[in-house]
Amino acid sequence: MMKYYLKREDRYEEIEIEGAGGKLRVSANGKQYVVDLIPIDEKRYSVMLDNHSYLVEAGIEKNAVHLLLNQCERVVQVLNPQQKLESEIFGKSENIHSESEVRAPMPGLILRIEVEAGQEIAAGQPLLVIEAMKMENEIRATFDGVVKEILVQPHQAVERNDILIKIGN
Repeated sequence: MMKYYLKREDRYEEIEIEGAGGKLRVSANGKQYVVDLIPIDEKRYSVMLDNHSYLVEAGIEKNAVHLLLNQCERVVQVLNPQQKLESEIFGKSENIHSESEVRAPMPGLILRIEVEAGQEIAAGQPLLVIEAMKMENEIRATFDGVVKEILVQPHQAVERNDILIKIGN
């Protein structure tokens, strides 16, 4: 069993991971999860969690994990017990922010923006509507947070993976 800590601002969330070969048992926040993790290539994974399948892109830089899920990027600082202790004693930090970037899933035209900078949002809430191939596509929040910055405006053309909105905790 491996123990890790996710750093969120000034607090730590303990996570325990047990298993091998892509079949994992994860304990977090007093809950147990069974995770089936299948690598697709060096950055993409098929993840089965609670009978839901997700395509996740992940990259590791120092002790920060960059995750892309549903066109929403999150950066999470992951510490082992020794790194957590050093951070608490010496204040060592890689200055990782709990901020996500909502990216364009495809090239298109921004039709309307449903939120404002500074607005608190909930998971599932519409953020904006993008038109692509004559279809309207609603982009929704994947977690609760606060809109930090809106980088696009209505009638603006965007390319795939352009950053549209930044969301923080």
